[in-house]
Amino acid sequence: MTLREDAAAEHSGADWHARVPQRRPFTDKYLASLKPRPRRYDVLDPARKGLLLRVTSNGTKTFFLRYQRSLKPVRLLIGHYPAVSLRLAYETHADLVKRLNRGEDIRVTSPPGACAAGAAAEPAAASLTVADLAEEFAKRYLRLERKNPREAELVIQANIVRYWRKRPAKSITRRDGVLLLDRVVDRGKKVMANRVAALLSQMFTFAVERGMLDASPFVSMPRPGGTEKSRRRKLDDAEIRVFWQKLPRSKLNSEVRIALKLILVTAQRPGEVALAAWSEFDLERKIWTIPPERSKNGQEHRVPLSDLALTLIRHLRRRFGETQYLIPSRCWNARNGAPITVRALSQGIRDRRKYFSLPAFTPHDLRRTAASLMTANGVPRLHVEKVLNHTIDDVAEIYDRHNYADEKRVALERLAQALVSRL
Repeated sequence: MTLREDAAAEHSGADWHARVPQRRPFTDKYLASLKPRPRRYDVLDPARKGLLLRVTSNGTKTFFLRYQRSLKPVRLLIGHYPAVSLRLAYETHADLVKRLNRGEDIRVTSPPGACAAGAAAEPAAASLTVADLAEEFAKRYLRLERKNPREAELVIQANIVRYWRKRPAKSITRRDGVLLLDRVVDRGKKVMANRVAALLSQMFTFAVERGMLDASPFVSMPRPGGTEKSRRRKLDDAEIRVFWQKLPRSKLNSEVRIALKLILVTAQRPGEVALAAWSEFDLERKIWTIPPERSKNGQEHRVPLSDLALTLIRHLRRRFGETQYLIPSRCWNARNGAPITVRALSQGIRDRRKYFSLPAFTPHDLRRTAASLMTANGVPRLHVEKVLNHTIDDVAEIYDRHNYADEKRVALERLAQALVSRL
């Protein structure tokens, strides 16, 4: 088995037509510039023997490895670009080349990131159900790559596996996906429909990369919920008072009530509050340290705790005792010791909308409300951004190594004072 280097030696059949010679190494910018033509065409990476990208007439771009077996040309599917990144394509190509050089039949056992083309892959694909695929996707991708995998797992179970549990993954068509997403949109959940579409595409692309399926029907899936508008909702003074005073009698679980209050008092993201672990808190120094793997920008974030925040946190200690997570879930189907979910917080607010008698708002709107309160009470915008752990994209940010610990503490104390004065 050898790699094919020379385009002149390419098979002349229809399956290999419309080759477009090129001598430029692959880059994301170059691949993005490749436009569809009336007939599909292939481009080769001169720096990596046998690696090609096929561009179809509808604009789909797919990586393949081209090599020879028994003097016949063979193409091995690597995956669709950009779902399979250029970096992953390079890594998969390098692994396949090593295996070819060792004399292995790469059609039989695909390495991670590659999908074997051939009969050997058929039995596994034929017996693979959507539930099987969802479990492997959660285990091998979500729980390794996502900061909050449980939220994604719940979305998949509630919106995909619920309807396709026993269906063979290979039998799922693009039309099936469209009808499934229409169901979510018709429930009035347009934003959720976009989330489901993204996870559906990722899950089936994962199946291709793992050699479980030959192709994904959900490449370039449009957003069924349309373009999401940037939210601007914040609670005004009267709404803050109503929200805070009505929470105790809202019939929401105590963990949901305190989590919502902590979002407002600390100005941190709902997911960061929901997944907070006791190991992150130093109550003597009044500091909550969010580790890099849980912060949105991948940087450690230290949140000074006001007296109001400490009161809420100590109540959690008395309420739940020694637990791994600050706010453990009491949901009937939660894994033992699992934290509360952002979905539980959002659902709690939606379920009590009539009780609060307020225009619709979300947990994230509480964070926006906190930021607005700090600004309104004289906290400089830069200090608010530091509390929010936003990355400021300017040259000064590169050179400014100040930790803003004192400024963040002052900002959050002013936030606490502003909240108390409104209650």
